[in-house]
Amino acid sequence: MFTIMRPAVRVWGVASSTPPPSTRRSFYLARTLGSYNSIPSFPPTSTSLSSVDVRELSEKARWLGLLNLNSRLYFEAHKVGVKHSSMLNNIITARPIHHQNMIDTLFHLCKPKEATSHIIDLNEQERTPRQSLMKITVSGQTYAPLCQLSPPELFEMMNVRFTSTHKCEKYWYTLSSRKIPILRVNIKPRGGQPWYYEDEHINLDFQVLEEGANPSEEFQKLSKEGLGTEDAPLMKVRMIPGVTDASCAFPEYNKDFPHQYAIIFFVHHSIMDGTSLAYMLQAFVEVLDSVLRGQSVDNTKQIGVFVSHQEITEKELLIEKMLNNDQGRLRELKQEVLACTKSPEILRGYPAPGGPNPTSHFLHREIQPERFHKIYLRCKQHGVTINTALQATVNTAIVELLKEAGIHDEDFNISVSNNTSLRRYMAKRPSPILGVHVYHTTQLVNVNRNVKDSFWNFAKIIGSDLKTLLTSEASLVQSVVRRMTLPPIDPTTYFRTPPPLTSDYLLTNMGDVSAMVGGDTHSVRVTGIYNVSEMHSSSVMCFHSTHTFRGRLFYTLSYASNYITHDTAERLVNMIFTILDEVSE
Repeated sequence: MFTIMRPAVRVWGVASSTPPPSTRRSFYLARTLGSYNSIPSFPPTSTSLSSVDVRELSEKARWLGLLNLNSRLYFEAHKVGVKHSSMLNNIITARPIHHQNMIDTLFHLCKPKEATSHIIDLNEQERTPRQSLMKITVSGQTYAPLCQLSPPELFEMMNVRFTSTHKCEKYWYTLSSRKIPILRVNIKPRGGQPWYYEDEHINLDFQVLEEGANPSEEFQKLSKEGLGTEDAPLMKVRMIPGVTDASCAFPEYNKDFPHQYAIIFFVHHSIMDGTSLAYMLQAFVEVLDSVLRGQSVDNTKQIGVFVSHQEITEKELLIEKMLNNDQGRLRELKQEVLACTKSPEILRGYPAPGGPNPTSHFLHREIQPERFHKIYLRCKQHGVTINTALQATVNTAIVELLKEAGIHDEDFNISVSNNTSLRRYMAKRPSPILGVHVYHTTQLVNVNRNVKDSFWNFAKIIGSDLKTLLTSEASLVQSVVRRMTLPPIDPTTYFRTPPPLTSDYLLTNMGDVSAMVGGDTHSVRVTGIYNVSEMHSSSVMCFHSTHTFRGRLFYTLSYASNYITHDTAERLVNMIFTILDEVSE
């Protein structure tokens, strides 16, 4: 059995009717983008971490790309202890997970694969050059180069499980392939700027916590500790054993999967987004299953490829050039960006509480399969997506709360920041694209006070305009125009004091992640996935995060305590789910 609260183990590896045009500013790209609808695609130019042999890998090739402004903001924010993100995962297993099982699993996720084409006898007199060998940190002690250690001692420390056909004395590991390539990337300075760098040294922070510990409270602790960028992987992992006999989200699994755990992946947001985390969870479940069953791990399988920002940066440079050649259109786009940059409507009826030492809080909800299926059928009947219905519901809920607070306006303008994956604008690749590739697509939505009476027409309007924005690469155009319109942002100082609010809320819907995550193995089942993000000291005060998994809708509201009271947050979430029930009947 593992020891509870043992010291951290460091392991190598690892709307209403259609509003008049004058008020529909959120949809400006649908009316003004014109020739920008078909920005040419660029071929992949970023460095893949799956094709270079360590003995031929030059120092230059390890530099994988410069951080763009978006990632640079996260990079600097984490330095002052804000904007952290995490994925909280609930899993059940057929066998108990011991501390050593987790170490083995995390090691396999990060380590290079067995490279049988590059066999080196570590007992030979002629050694591989020192600079081509990797370092290893175990229990705080660093060893480099590997050939200074005897193979049995080395592999014993690394907790490697070999198949019977492998003789550890004959193998070393190249950097040619990894289970999750992004777990070997860190951030280092180059020419005074932060760059993504392929690291040789892996230093993983993993702990087992007390049974029944609160995941949200642990996220708060991790946020205060922060994350460095010196060593890969840029994350911390925590495991919380479930309380004995605690209820399970899927009671039909109780007999075969009696052990419950919460797994926290606390990641550096300048290197991983929600999509990357979902793929990492997939790999984690697959490897953990093999480890629990005592089977060898297939280290030839790599999930995803790390891609830098170069492709998107080139598109943005082209957009900027085109806009500079069309000053009339640029002026209109600037006006629209300014119109979308506003204080949240809900603060008019529910003032910000303020107070010292702000923090972030989280509210989680689930919609069970039968209830969610009713919502899905209503969306299908009216020709709208789940994402569109969710945004329409949040907007309607805000208006209903403002009416309860005595605000008598006929119309409200709500600025919605839609989290948008930039992968839709990147060249297709055979493997999933890992990294942080997310921008905000902003809509300024006019909402009538009687919007609930025409909810589905309102949802159709939102969906139609959002589709136009997404197909016209609005995220990229808006990003460029913001930089050309708003005061310059200095990433090194932006988060030292809370920045001004720029929209009503942030919304993300990852869709159905069941196929992406998987989670059905012999020994492991994923039963819940929650994304949480720090919102205090952010330009958005609350974040609505949703996805579906195993026929259920998972929802999390992350909100800043200095802008929203717990009572207001509870009322907002309750109103959202009440409206969803009403419109799906």
